[in-house]
Amino acid sequence: MPKFLKNNTIVLLDGGVESYLMALYGMAMPTLRNLRKPETKQAPIVGLYGAAAELLVKACLVQAKGVEAMYKDGNIASGVYRFGSEVIEDMRRYIKNEDSCISYIWGNPDDHAEQRTKILHCLGKFKLHQELRANGLHAGLGCSRDIAIAVASDIFDFIQLLSQSKKLKPYLKNLPAPEAAIRDREVIIEDLTRRFRSAKDNAAKVNLLRGMYIVLPYIPEIKPDWVDSFDRIAVSPPTEGDLSYLAKTLTDAHSIYLLKNRGGKDGVPVRIEPHNPEALPIAIQNIKRTLSTTPDKFNNDILTANTRLDENRLDLPIDEFLVDLYALGLDSAGVLTAENRKLTAQQAWPFVAAAYSTNGTPRPCWFIISQCDEIDQLIAYMQRAAICGNGFLKRRIPELIASLQAYKNHTTVCFTTAKDTAFKDLPVSKTKIENMSGEQKKPFTPVFLRKYLPSDCVSAMIQDFVTGAKNAGNTLSALLELETLSENDRKIALTLLPLCFDGNNKNGLISVLRTKHLKNYISTARKMMFVADFIEYGPDF
Repeated sequence: MPKFLKNNTIVLLDGGVESYLMALYGMAMPTLRNLRKPETKQAPIVGLYGAAAELLVKACLVQAKGVEAMYKDGNIASGVYRFGSEVIEDMRRYIKNEDSCISYIWGNPDDHAEQRTKILHCLGKFKLHQELRANGLHAGLGCSRDIAIAVASDIFDFIQLLSQSKKLKPYLKNLPAPEAAIRDREVIIEDLTRRFRSAKDNAAKVNLLRGMYIVLPYIPEIKPDWVDSFDRIAVSPPTEGDLSYLAKTLTDAHSIYLLKNRGGKDGVPVRIEPHNPEALPIAIQNIKRTLSTTPDKFNNDILTANTRLDENRLDLPIDEFLVDLYALGLDSAGVLTAENRKLTAQQAWPFVAAAYSTNGTPRPCWFIISQCDEIDQLIAYMQRAAICGNGFLKRRIPELIASLQAYKNHTTVCFTTAKDTAFKDLPVSKTKIENMSGEQKKPFTPVFLRKYLPSDCVSAMIQDFVTGAKNAGNTLSALLELETLSENDRKIALTLLPLCFDGNNKNGLISVLRTKHLKNYISTARKMMFVADFIEYGPDF
């Protein structure tokens, strides 16, 4: 075979591949003696997997920068090698910046965005692998078989990505894939959560948390804060604050919501064995409870959207649920709690994308954006979503990004060149609201009521509005709930509609959408809802 790589690169690749294969053999071997802890069997195995990851990354760096890249301060004579985490971080930086020194890795130099994203994902996991490796080789501390399989899968995925390179492919051919995971990721995380709750010391809790992060199917390209937290506790004793932060981040920032087991914390992790005749026959749809509460539905939409985005597809929340959230408010809906007062970008983006992907007027979403404290990350998610989004989302993305940047920087956004009329009309609608006279806000004069004599029921509602007992939104909502309306009653409803121009009157607009009496004015109500949401929660314009 012709030689495509440097000698040192080939040696490192061979070492990485052999470490990977030895670990696979170790997993396949039966346990020949009783162990105090079953996880101990995986200690040398994860040590080998960690070594494989480090050697494969070093091979790439040595090919790019020379053999000195794997020595401390580049000093070959010292014989002191760099830490695996340092090497991985260097590789991550070169890949992220698309440095010319690693251009040989790209399968297609002109179109390698997907390969780059997936390599960054693997490198993010490899930093966690290095701590598993150290625990395994230096302290005899293993992990569960499930986590070992997840680690093996990460390394195999990395090898497959490197194999797209014409130079690397000949040295990485015909390698076996690890066995498939026996348990679903959610079940594994639920099991680890149960152990985390019962763990007594911080070191054990750190290892269990690390296992949860390794099992996660997706790590954002934007470096999350928890990476630094793991780096810190790797060199100093973990505090309760570190553990609380990492546990909270795992739950909130990664769309992994851990459902509590019915009847207590000690649930039984489940294994799916469809072809095992002795397995308990439970229909898959009955394994989880029905998602009946708003927070459950909210979290389920987040999980689905982020999973599909990782597959370069969009699966967004439905319009009706977005309107439900707007009607209730995030506090009343139970989405925001005393412990979690803000949303992450990963929680917010599916609803923003859904709002701007609709036919006609965009749906309200700034009430959600205003509760997100990661606007830069939200912008990155929206740019990513636009790539696989529909035509409505693609057309509106420039205005959305400009609005998000203005919101973050507390500046004004201009919609003069906007392609979508919903944005072009915003300044006009705002001016119209600001210039609304006192007479326009009090339309039910004696002359009006003599001309459009209301029914007795509606007359009482108008009385409440005129005296200030009810606002326009509440009055319109109550009126539209009636089974039948006379022509005069309908005229009164249409007179109330323009007065529902802010968030305090939104229930009137929602009633237009969900009742039968003003069906021809649904688009008007949608536009007013969009304007009210943007004015109240969005940037200045």
